[in-house]
Amino acid sequence: MRLPFTVWGPLALVTLTGSADARAQAVGAAGPVIDTVVIVRDNVFSDQQAQTSTVFRVMNKLHITTRPGFIRNNLLFKQGEPYDSARVSESERILRSRQIFRELTIDTTHIDDKFAVVVRTQDGWSTKPKFKFQVASDGNWTGTFGINEVNLLGTGNQFYIAYVKEVDRDGLNLTLDFQRLFGSNFDAGGNYAGLSDGRNGNWKAGLPFRAFETRNSLMYDGLAADQ
Repeated sequence: MRLPFTVWGPLALVTLTGSADARAQAVGAAGPVIDTVVIVRDNVFSDQQAQTSTVFRVMNKLHITTRPGFIRNNLLFKQGEPYDSARVSESERILRSRQIFRELTIDTTHIDDKFAVVVRTQDGWSTKPKFKFQVASDGNWTGTFGINEVNLLGTGNQFYIAYVKEVDRDGLNLTLDFQRLFGSNFDAGGNYAGLSDGRNGNWKAGLPFRAFETRNSLMYDGLAADQ
């Protein structure tokens, strides 16, 4: 049965009014607009800590503090967008997952009456030696001697190189892992082992699932060997 126009008209008005109210509530629920994002980076040891020890000062000199571009590239929010606590929490999780920071906080504040988000980081010591040495009863020795840098030149990338001596072979092991190449979402990395009994390697490249809101991912990986 068709309803008369006098019935449909009020119904349409109520529907449109309800939609407008919902949009108004959605806008009201959005957080304040981020006027600026401030990044504060600390070295492995703070200035106060470095003043208490020559070793601390030397370590700070040898270590390159994480670059602000790397931190910004891993944030899911930016200047001019409404503040979203879920995106802030996810950004913190992503940065912590890199395991290169001793301390990491993301807070809000007002600077000259403008809303700002402050990202504060303190680096951890990222250069780690790889040392393993064993001597068998027959006098033969095996071991690994190398270095693993998980924050190469402050870029958050990994570089690993080591000499490996096994019972029946020896050689070089090299690993590279680059994330967000040149500020993009593109990742690439691989491992190469040049041993006395042959060579082998693997690689990966593409766009990974980086955050919970990521909808698409495309990765290519492979393996090659001559041994």
